[in-house]
Amino acid sequence: VIIQFVRAQWSFSDVVAMASLATIDISDDDDDKVECELVLSTLTTSGWPFDGGSGSEKLSAEHMMRADEAIALQLQREEEELAAAARARISSSASPCKKPRYTNGEVLNAIACGTAAAAISGESAPLVPEAPSLCPDAVALLRVCLERASDAARSEIYLCGPTSFFFQPCRGWGGNLQKTAQSSYAPCAQEIAAGGVADRRYDHRPTDEDKWSCGYRNIQMLVSHLLMRDPARSVFPSLFGGVVPDVSSLQRELDRLWASGYDPPGREQLGGFVSGTKRWIGTSEACVLLRGQGVRCNIIAFQGARAGVESDAAVAAEAVVERALRHFRGSCGGQQQSPSAPRGVQTSAQPPLYLQHDGHSRTIVGVQRRYEAGGKHVDFLLVLDPGLGAGGLKGFEEAARQGRGWERFVKRSLAPLRRKADYELLVVEANHGLLSPQEMDIARSVQRHV
Repeated sequence: VIIQFVRAQWSFSDVVAMASLATIDISDDDDDKVECELVLSTLTTSGWPFDGGSGSEKLSAEHMMRADEAIALQLQREEEELAAAARARISSSASPCKKPRYTNGEVLNAIACGTAAAAISGESAPLVPEAPSLCPDAVALLRVCLERASDAARSEIYLCGPTSFFFQPCRGWGGNLQKTAQSSYAPCAQEIAAGGVADRRYDHRPTDEDKWSCGYRNIQMLVSHLLMRDPARSVFPSLFGGVVPDVSSLQRELDRLWASGYDPPGREQLGGFVSGTKRWIGTSEACVLLRGQGVRCNIIAFQGARAGVESDAAVAAEAVVERALRHFRGSCGGQQQSPSAPRGVQTSAQPPLYLQHDGHSRTIVGVQRRYEAGGKHVDFLLVLDPGLGAGGLKGFEEAARQGRGWERFVKRSLAPLRRKADYELLVVEANHGLLSPQEMDIARSVQRHV
């Protein structure tokens, strides 16, 4: 974007528009994100011409839609190189980066439906609750944005129920926000709708010290959702003692479950223990933690046949989106033929999905399928990314208040998804009851079958 600004003499407002679009396409990268606001702020204070964003010079909506995707993808490749270098600096043999480890089409043991809960053997260490979330229901905030969006009337949009947002520590303008985040003011969706959020700007990049806890934060989001499900129908009121555990508690519980016979290959891959470490975890560890509580869950792997081949990666990405769409749509009465499905925002009875790829994980809370002229459609995953941090959450709140720019925080199109060939989804089957004692024994193994 900066190169084009210099060579083509774009106006400042053009750069703002293009940078925003580029952020949507490349912000799916592992850990590092393009900090457009920081770059533009630097340009302004360095004497670059600022035209005030006059209406005559702003890009039209049509121009924005035709923006050069190649620029965004080139920037993403550069960001991937930077992210890989950053991971190499913080990785060691004692702190491996968790990667998808299963082949295409393999599915975790499909456990038959049961209704009885079962306690596992062994003493559980006391669980320490995580500090209250800054955003107790991020899905409600996202719903406000989607309902206001101009494309809602021509889109199928499915969202899960209430889900809290938990994040990795971030820098902030004045240092690490982790210690002060829980005392910060967190506006609710109604206040966002009323425009009651102050103007705040933050650096939302994760700290170098915590590029490893995304898996635990996504587990916390899943647990928060399961605890907040309709009490009249939910079977999860006592999940983890009715609280969202902090990261250290999840680590201790994972070690305990491993010691009791859960997932020996996963335990070996991560060096035998995780307590007190910064080892990255993935879908298999999330599955162990939830199955240890009697939660029925399975993992589905999506893999391109040839690593690095763009067409194969595209197939894997499209399969992930289709599977997510079926997941959320199924409980809303959506038909198999999308054109006949209802338009607007629908509430799904399905829980969120845990999405894993090499180097990072996110929580999928919904899907949007937008219909275009000629019968075509464009799909978006609606995600909560723990890598946004407290600053990213505040940026999302502000964008939601303004009614523009919120998409880059929560929407992911196929363009960035195609940059990764391998994905895994952890699917919680919340509507089929807890595991029976017999099923709990089977659940110790996370071996998969076709």
